[in-house]
Amino acid sequence: ITFRRCGLPSRSAASEACWAEGQQLIRAFEESSGRQGRALPWCHGYQLPLSRLELRSEAQASGAAAALQAWLLRASGCGLVMRQEVVSMVPALLLGVQASHRVLDVCAAPGSKTTQLLEMVSHGAEGGVVVANDAEPLRAYVLAHRLRSLGAGLNAVVVTHRGQTLPRAGEEYDRVLCDVPCSGDGTLRKEPALWASWRPGLSLRLHSLQLQIALRAAALVRVGGLLCYSTCSLSPLEDEAVVASLLRAARGALELVDASGQLPELPRAPGLRNWQVIDDAMRRVPSLASLSSEPLTVRRRFRAGMFPPKGGDGAPPLERCMRFLPHLADTGAFFVALLRKTAPLPLGRRGQRHGQEALPLSKQRAAAQLAAGHSLRPLPTEAPAAEARAAEARAAEARAA
Repeated sequence: ITFRRCGLPSRSAASEACWAEGQQLIRAFEESSGRQGRALPWCHGYQLPLSRLELRSEAQASGAAAALQAWLLRASGCGLVMRQEVVSMVPALLLGVQASHRVLDVCAAPGSKTTQLLEMVSHGAEGGVVVANDAEPLRAYVLAHRLRSLGAGLNAVVVTHRGQTLPRAGEEYDRVLCDVPCSGDGTLRKEPALWASWRPGLSLRLHSLQLQIALRAAALVRVGGLLCYSTCSLSPLEDEAVVASLLRAARGALELVDASGQLPELPRAPGLRNWQVIDDAMRRVPSLASLSSEPLTVRRRFRAGMFPPKGGDGAPPLERCMRFLPHLADTGAFFVALLRKTAPLPLGRRGQRHGQEALPLSKQRAAAQLAAGHSLRPLPTEAPAAEARAAEARAAEARAA
């Protein structure tokens, strides 16, 4: 279990008092259980040496564990403590968000990274702004509920739209966080039940969607701005293959940033330059051409961009990508690539810039609504399905833990 203190200046007094109470409960738990956690000063956080399920089990037999569990639930519920996996904090920290920046979180729910971004911008008329988007209205509702717990007066907008066609709203963004939907195999350590449904075909299915979202994110960041692409997957088809395809489509308008010197407290491995593509039967697919005799239903699942780029002087420096592996720092697994936009994206086949296709009239109106500070799809103040939302909220908190 990992959690950190809320860093909003408007809540500093309350969060410091809450954190002090939590530190006493942590010490009492560690003394009674013999388990020793570790402080994470680089993110104002703490990591307990047990899982969420283990704490729940120990709370039934130990008063110290029960008190700590109750504090965690109470503190996270009111937004004074954020329960978040260590490596999940990396993308927002690498972006180097400044107080006046316009920031976009493309796939924001359940909102742990969004809260980090909100702590980095200033609020009020002269401050920055964080636009948090999620494609699913239910998840966007959970996100809005979570941000509401942080208090009033935040420069935050919650919208719900498909990430790959997210409309432009006014000026381009200074920073874009693109934590795309993925197969989630990097979370198997805390969610071993995922093994029952995991298969290689998940990466084959997600690759194109992830690339489309990344292209749209690249279109929405300003020249000179930063884009962080991340997944909680270790599949190169969802990681380096997407980044390589993104760089190829950008034709020099994007460059990979070497962030190996940032966050030295977290050891990592470099990105892969070579990998194998396999199908659901665990058979190696050496190239797209090798599938020529296969049925169309098989061939259409593969894309040229899934295979490693050829070496040589023009090969992208994929070693600048970062792989955070569980055995290196006692964390989950995460993939992160930091990119800088150096020029406008090139024109595509239809005459528009990649990721900037013309929007139909309905989406133009939606973009105007977003520019005015409204949600693209109004989020109801009263839930039409309260039980479903409550269940989703509980699930989101469990995943964040």
